[in-house]
Amino acid sequence: MRVRIYEGVYIDMINLDTEVAGTLPVDPNVRLWNIQQVADFIDANSAGNAVIVVGNTHSLYTGFMDNIRLFTINNGLTDAWVQAIGGNAPASGADVIVCPPGVPSNIGCEGIDKVFYRGSPIIDLSSSGFFYDTSRFLTPKGVPLFKRNPIRVEFVYTLKSGLRQSDLCGGPHGTWFNDLPSIPPSPKLSSITFRGGRRLDGLTLTLASGQTFIHGGWGGNPYSLALTPGEYITSVKLCWGKRHGHTRNFYAEATTNKGQSLRAGKMTNDCATATAPIGYGVVGTYGQAGDEMDQLGFIYAEQASSAEPF
Repeated sequence: MRVRIYEGVYIDMINLDTEVAGTLPVDPNVRLWNIQQVADFIDANSAGNAVIVVGNTHSLYTGFMDNIRLFTINNGLTDAWVQAIGGNAPASGADVIVCPPGVPSNIGCEGIDKVFYRGSPIIDLSSSGFFYDTSRFLTPKGVPLFKRNPIRVEFVYTLKSGLRQSDLCGGPHGTWFNDLPSIPPSPKLSSITFRGGRRLDGLTLTLASGQTFIHGGWGGNPYSLALTPGEYITSVKLCWGKRHGHTRNFYAEATTNKGQSLRAGKMTNDCATATAPIGYGVVGTYGQAGDEMDQLGFIYAEQASSAEPF
């Protein structure tokens, strides 16, 4: 589930519950495969995004065969419990740190329910507290309602400087893409091309560094705009509609700080304009695409003053 917490700021929330190892010899491998599945899903569908993973992993850091470290090593996530106990996970193969019966006196014991998270180039996301909330879920006689300790993690976030994103427009179809991890320092857009006819088929952005981002298909006609020194795109109007039951972007119109514009596709009745913060310009995109631009948002970078010295 992709949760919007601020304009252009999303956190991908993933709730998991891995298979329980049973009596068959292959059962432990199913649990390992489940963890690998989630790690692969994050790589494919959350590139460039902040992520929170929460759920029953049926895994322990002390478990010799467990692969729970995939989330930290492969996906760049932080375990909120590990962070809370000082930042060092228990060693693989070490003695299990068993939680005592009843209400734990501290968070030093390890459970199989875990919370992982990461920020992004847009947002600093951090855990401000990890808690075993067992005392909140007791019977009238003071007995825990669950066999495992309920956990609570509190988060804080701040927006980073220099980069921003617009909201996403369109529908959740096609393949996820995100230019954010590939954007170089101090980026500037040198040219942009929209490809479109009846709909917005694709786009190409070229940075002054020579880096090129290409998304969508190759249908329609190409319409290009080369930017002059000190020029940058300040807003993009998008319109969307239904095509074969899927919501897609039908139209795009970009406008620069010097009044130039570029457009492609056909307008619909459902439109929105993404406007960069003052002093920011478009340097990349993110969203979902196939042969056409299903979902689209824009990445802005702060632009240095173009004023010439006297």
